[in-house]
Amino acid sequence: MVLAGVYVILCVAVSIYTERHQIKNSEDDLESYRSYCNKLKNYLINDRKISLNIFSELIARLNTMNDKLEEKIDRKHERFSKFMEMLLIPISAVILGALLDKEINVNEVLNFGLSGLLIILFTYGLILFVSFLYDFVMRAPQGRYKRFATDLQSILDFELCESDTVTDDAVIAPALNETSAENNESESQTIC
Repeated sequence: MVLAGVYVILCVAVSIYTERHQIKNSEDDLESYRSYCNKLKNYLINDRKISLNIFSELIARLNTMNDKLEEKIDRKHERFSKFMEMLLIPISAVILGALLDKEINVNEVLNFGLSGLLIILFTYGLILFVSFLYDFVMRAPQGRYKRFATDLQSILDFELCESDTVTDDAVIAPALNETSAENNESESQTIC
């Protein structure tokens, strides 16, 4: 019972500690990402002369490129599956034909069956490895496109947040002045 209580207390303490640690790190990560986005924005706008208005169009193009790459990868997987079916059916038929042949003894059937199985597995593994390499090569630019699109969207989001903050400050400041002026008038009326 005491161990269960200690366990619960430790779990709560570790949970609180990890949440605080994550909050602290997330704030630092957000600030470093914000500075990265600001540097990227300055580079794109000042050095590459790209307008901020085109960012949403660039994001759409990058997403379209990602979708096309995903379709290519899916088509390759379909071709791989069809090829394996075409390869597996004739080899299986030959093995089954050999197994049904009455003139071959059991040892020869087992050797022939295991050899055929090993050939199929080796071919399948080789094709799977080539498919894996193809996926890796095709997904490398896709990952870069996704990161760049995410970075561009983050730049737009940070710009929107900054413009909302400026707009809110511009709206709040006159409103505060008006309310303080109204308060001053009401105070002056009550004082008089």
